[in-house]
Amino acid sequence: MTFFLWYLIASSILGIGFGYLGWRLISISPIPRRWKRIGWSAVGVLFLFLLLSIVLQTRGVEDRTGIAAWIAYGMLGFGSSVLTLVVVRDILWLLGKTGARVRILWNRIARKSNEPQPVDEERRRLLLNTVNLGIMGVAGVLTTYGIYEARRRPAILTVDILIPNLHPDLEGFRIAQLTDIHAGLTVRKGFVETVAEMTDQLKCDLIAFTGDLVDGSVANLRNDVSPMEALRAPFGQFFIT
Repeated sequence: MTFFLWYLIASSILGIGFGYLGWRLISISPIPRRWKRIGWSAVGVLFLFLLLSIVLQTRGVEDRTGIAAWIAYGMLGFGSSVLTLVVVRDILWLLGKTGARVRILWNRIARKSNEPQPVDEERRRLLLNTVNLGIMGVAGVLTTYGIYEARRRPAILTVDILIPNLHPDLEGFRIAQLTDIHAGLTVRKGFVETVAEMTDQLKCDLIAFTGDLVDGSVANLRNDVSPMEALRAPFGQFFIT
């Protein structure tokens, strides 16, 4: 029952998001009806693919190649970027439309003009197409950059912590803090090995892993996170789930 409720909520949220995108990007777009049908079909396929990915992952069916996960997460990232930009566009459009109506009403009250300015439909279509293309382009760039950031070599940030009345023996004590590796569908052993090697090269006094090492089951990810087992520090290694 819990899984069904969770799945219902997730599918409802995704359905609303995809439906809104289809309505605001496809239905109102000045393109032939055939292309609109194709666009809606593509939206439906992506929606069903995401739902299938959720079901498989929650049921413990994991794709060892990671291809399906990359497609699903890539689409989800791209879709969320597009949705955010479309919502911002629509808010700005609504504010502009409200402002125009207020000006017309004010002009009528002030007896400046009784006739609203004619709307150039051709210009409106051109503007809509241009904005839609811009949204898709920006979302594509953001998604690509997000994937790059997720897969690149991790950065090492050095932070000096000043503690009043610290015991002299602890001066210069160095702690390596690791967090949020999320080994699983898209993060595999090669990436974990890189993190472990970088941590070992720091030669810190203590190692602290502050959570979210894996996204998945022990049976499937034991080998992927095995490089972390070799990490050693003079004052110990500490881990929270």
